[in-house]
Amino acid sequence: MYLRDHPYCECPECSTLPPLQRDLATEVDHIDGLGPLGPRGYDPDNWQAMSKPHHSRKTAAETWGT
Repeated sequence: MYLRDHPYCECPECSTLPPLQRDLATEVDHIDGLGPLGPRGYDPDNWQAMSKPHHSRKTAAETWGT
């Protein structure tokens, strides 16, 4: 349901673009980086819609520091 209401990527890179110039979102990211088991895992204010490449890049940076 979240992606239906937020169809475009909301990452920092895309958020500066008009919606129709953003990548389509295919995944929901937990902004705090703790995932669904974190204290805000099911809090919609902790979610952002992201494209697969942008979500993978964010996750790698948070996990491996790259």
